Amino acid sequence: GRNVVRDTFVPLALANAIRWLPLALLAVVTVLRLAERAVEDSARVEGESDLRAPLRMTLLPSARGLVSTWLLVFALSLGEVGLASLLYPPGGQTLAVAVFDAMHYAHEPEVAVMCLVLVGITALAATAAILPFAAFTPSRRRHREALR
Repeated sequence: GRNVVRDTFVPLALANAIRWLPLALLAVVTVLRLAERAVEDSARVEGESDLRAPLRMTLLPSARGLVSTWLLVFALSLGEVGLASLLYPPGGQTLAVAVFDAMHYAHEPEVAVMCLVLVGITALAATAAILPFAAFTPSRRRHREALR
C-alpha cells in the first residue's frame, strides 16, 4: 500500500504550513485589526446577529488582505527549496527543487523554461485570487461621478 507520510507530498505541505504560519498569522492579525470594531458594534445595534455582524462588517471588507496573505504564503511555499529537498517523496520532485538542480547540471534554456513556469504558476494564482474582486471594485470614472 501507499504510505501517506512517506509516499506523498503531505509532509511537505505540513512543513510549509508550519514554516509560514507565523508570517501568515501576523499578516491576518494586521488586516483584521484595520477593520473598524465600531462598525461591527453598530451593525449589532441595528439588528445583525452575533454571527453575521463579524462576517459582513469585518471579514468581507478584509477579504482582499486575507487573499493577499494567502498569495504571499503560496508564492513563498512554491519557491521553497530547503524543505522541499528534504521532504519530497520518492519518485516525485517539486518544481523549485528541479530548478535548483538544473541550475547546477542542466543547460541555461532548460532552467529559463522552468523559471518561467514558476512565474506563470504564481501569476495564474495571483490572477485567480484577484479576479473576483475586480467586479466589486468601482472604476475611477464611476467613483468620480459618485462624488459629484
